[in-house]
Amino acid sequence: MEDLYSGWSGLNEGALYLLREILIPLNNNQAAYWKIFDWEKDSRVENLSSFEKTTPLIIEGCGSLSQASAEIADYRIWVEAGESIRRQRFSERDQGIFDEYFDKWAKQEDEFYSTHRSAELADLRISNH
Repeated sequence: MEDLYSGWSGLNEGALYLLREILIPLNNNQAAYWKIFDWEKDSRVENLSSFEKTTPLIIEGCGSLSQASAEIADYRIWVEAGESIRRQRFSERDQGIFDEYFDKWAKQEDEFYSTHRSAELADLRISNH
């Protein structure tokens, strides 16, 4: 999902981009084509990435499990962690460089998961609190 978000305010847009450019075409037995988001340039790159349905695909990340994507997915896994663990992993991932964005991102996650009821859509739930 990180390649699909459109920056720090782009969780919802990334989830829609996943559906429109990847999941729906693959579900219709078509190749999927999309542009990766360049976080440093704050825009999508010009080169297209592609994927064929013949290869297994695992999509992970915030916003990947929505009501629409759940209908298309073969198997859905929900991994949940408490806020302190999420904050720690967020900070450690990029050595604290983006810590200022945690609250903004966490708010988008909470809104998305509340709207889509993502945890309830999962076939398997893993919790680490």
